[in-house]
Amino acid sequence: MILDDSVRSFTPIVININEDAETSFIDNPADGLYRPSTPSDDSDDDVKLNVHKMNTAVRLNHVILENSPNSQLVLLNLPRPPKHRATFQHNYMVYLDVLTEKLQRVLIIGGSGKEVITIDS
Repeated sequence: MILDDSVRSFTPIVININEDAETSFIDNPADGLYRPSTPSDDSDDDVKLNVHKMNTAVRLNHVILENSPNSQLVLLNLPRPPKHRATFQHNYMVYLDVLTEKLQRVLIIGGSGKEVITIDS
């Protein structure tokens, strides 16, 4: 049987990893960032702030859809991500999802957070 270039046989590579190969006895300061949030972690002020942010995202999405219903591309400034990773995983991604809902193409541009819009621009 003759094999052409489209059919090739490869031998799988097997890598043995020793689970005890790397051990750290030092507390990692970033461990708390990967801890999932619990309902007890959320204070009333945090919940109110999240509701306010989501309402803002919904309103902004409606304004974009009303003023640019036939736009082929919408440019948005990337909102600053939260400082805590647990908050980032859920709230921030939901915020971006709500902000871009029903928009065909969106280019989210990250900035320095110090952008200025003047009357001349």
